[in-house]
Amino acid sequence: MIVYALLLVVLVVLCGLALYLFFGRLSKFPCRTIRDVPAFLQPVDSMNILELLDPQTEAVLHSSLTDVALRVEQQRSLHYVREYMKRMAHNANVLLEWSNAELNRTIVGKHVDDGRPEYIEAARKLHAAATDFRLYALLSLIKIQLWLVFRTRAWLPFAAPSLAELRQVCGMRFYSLYANLTDAAADLGQFYGVEFRDELNRAWSAVA
Repeated sequence: MIVYALLLVVLVVLCGLALYLFFGRLSKFPCRTIRDVPAFLQPVDSMNILELLDPQTEAVLHSSLTDVALRVEQQRSLHYVREYMKRMAHNANVLLEWSNAELNRTIVGKHVDDGRPEYIEAARKLHAAATDFRLYALLSLIKIQLWLVFRTRAWLPFAAPSLAELRQVCGMRFYSLYANLTDAAADLGQFYGVEFRDELNRAWSAVA
């Protein structure tokens, strides 16, 4: 009886996921052209997230706070990292859609020769970089959620989380992946001119 109940629950979850993906596909952005990129990118304070993931910052907290206070501070920091990670994952998805459009050649700027090997290679690099970072961000968000539930509570028998561990998840390094993503976006953007490349960089950089 329990087995049948579990199978029913799994079936319901799978059906719900299938419907979510189906409706998501129906409602997705039609075609991410060059005009649709900057407006949809979300600002990210890269310096702040680097500080949050810095082992030295964490070492200072460990040496100056009690266990309860440390967990509260780590919980606050995890919320910040989660928010930044969601924004970066969103940006990676926007850039992935843009690279797909470029590779499919559904939209090509009038001043861009899409037949140039350099242009095609730049689009492929952005596609690969965005795919890699989106996977890293997904796994990081899962890890962060588990930490928020189980490792920020003093009454649970688990050690406080180490945000520095998020610098590498399943062998994927945050710094190199994000650098690859920003560089690839700039490389493809320069085919549309320096002004667009700079607009692209401003769109996802936090305003000081």
